Amino acid sequence: MCCVSSVTYSVLINENVYRKITPSRGLRQKDPLSLFFFLFCAEGFTNLIHMAQENGQISGFKCSFGGQVISQLFFADDSLIFTKANEANCLAVKNIMRWHEKDTIQAVIFSKSTMCISPSFFG
Repeated sequence: MCCVSSVTYSVLINENVYRKITPSRGLRQKDPLSLFFFLFCAEGFTNLIHMAQENGQISGFKCSFGGQVISQLFFADDSLIFTKANEANCLAVKNIMRWHEKDTIQAVIFSKSTMCISPSFFG
């Protein structure tokens, strides 16, 4: 994300370029392009989770016996990560979040994060 420093808009009036506008605050939330940057970041985060899964650091869950393993779900501004409820898996998830935070300059606010543990989790 360091390569993205600002955005410039061109205003069209009657099919003619009127002028270019460069926002003084750079790229922000609700920017028309922010969805694409969310997708870029989500793809990187997904790759980190899959690498940790392949290395045995975390494990997802299966919705049914013999079903596909699910390790994460992403929504507009939320991420759900599924793994076993033990200290090693929780530390691995925290390390993934820190690594992602460092690489993308997206702040992870742990005080606004929640961990839910279910006794009926099947790994």
